[in-house]
Amino acid sequence: MPDRVPELFAELKRAEVPVPPAGLVAARGRQLRRRTRLRVCAAAVAVIAGIGLAVQLVSAAAPGGHSRPAAPSLSPTPTSTHTALPPAGSGLLILGLNASGQFVMTRTGSGSPAVPVPGLPPVGGGPSHVATDPAGGWVITYSVSPKAPSGSQAARLAVVTPNGREINFGPVFSGKDITSVAVSPDGSRVAIALCPASGSAVSGAGKAAIEVLPAPGHTGATRTWSIPAQSNWVDNLSWAPDGERLTYAVGFQTGAGIDGYPVTLDTAAPGSVAPVQSGWPRAGKAAITAAGKAACPPDVGAWLGTTGRFAALEECDKSGTEVLQPADASDGAATGPAVTIPGAGPGCVSGGLESAPSGNPILISYCGVYLDDRGTITELRGGLIAAAIAG
Repeated sequence: MPDRVPELFAELKRAEVPVPPAGLVAARGRQLRRRTRLRVCAAAVAVIAGIGLAVQLVSAAAPGGHSRPAAPSLSPTPTSTHTALPPAGSGLLILGLNASGQFVMTRTGSGSPAVPVPGLPPVGGGPSHVATDPAGGWVITYSVSPKAPSGSQAARLAVVTPNGREINFGPVFSGKDITSVAVSPDGSRVAIALCPASGSAVSGAGKAAIEVLPAPGHTGATRTWSIPAQSNWVDNLSWAPDGERLTYAVGFQTGAGIDGYPVTLDTAAPGSVAPVQSGWPRAGKAAITAAGKAACPPDVGAWLGTTGRFAALEECDKSGTEVLQPADASDGAATGPAVTIPGAGPGCVSGGLESAPSGNPILISYCGVYLDDRGTITELRGGLIAAAIAG
């Protein structure tokens, strides 16, 4: 076709039609083709740029996107999420501590090994704690200085969600041991018991305290109640369903255990000194009641979910028989039949009681972890020493 251009123009010229020079027409054609190519390239560049911008926007908005914050945030931040959590199954979800002090997650009725929850070093020299968070998951204590000598590690609080997400909150506690943790029924406040750090002289009486601070996502002032000098140890914190009364055991730690009885603090009342006098009758391990029965001093006490019922683990004789006894929180009077805890005996370290919001089942931490389902008690596998049901 290009070879016939001069011939075609010659024919037009013979037809006496005004025709521009062939070279000019060819040049004009090349100019038009070049402009067309430029327009196509410009459009393609615009489309590619638009696609790139859209990808960036979608990546920033997607949960898996990575973007650098404009400024550091002072609010609690999640430290990790573990895809292996929570463990598969339909049983109640439980976060516990094993004999090695490692946090693990499991389910009731599961035959599979408990799944470790990494990133949470236990507190050396003093047990870490795990408590049910009614708002979901748990509140735990962990070490922020795991390489420090045992007994001198600083601890901090964190919320752990069922998928393994950890949110730190509150101050770092150094020079004090956190001996108990409890979350209010609405999940808005966390109560902690603070005592002289492990290894300190027992003469540090009067330095124990109870603090209530806001949970992550909630506001409010931190309140502190000091423990009078005749006591130096607080344990077994438990909120009553009204979210105002806080029951605990208070006594004097001598190195051989604590001889403490339940006491209740009204957190809505004014004041900054916690009561230490219990309405429960004092009795030695071999004492006999007026009815001629063996007295059963309490080892652990707790409110059972939102039921308004209270229960205690009580040691009833020298052989170390441990029973779960429904009782009145104010005076210890039995409110129902007792259930014997299998496997308990002399030398067991007092543990804890945790229950579902409905009050059933109950988790019993005492020489192992047991599940009490309406009077039927089974031991949870996995070598757990403490545990709590997910809120």
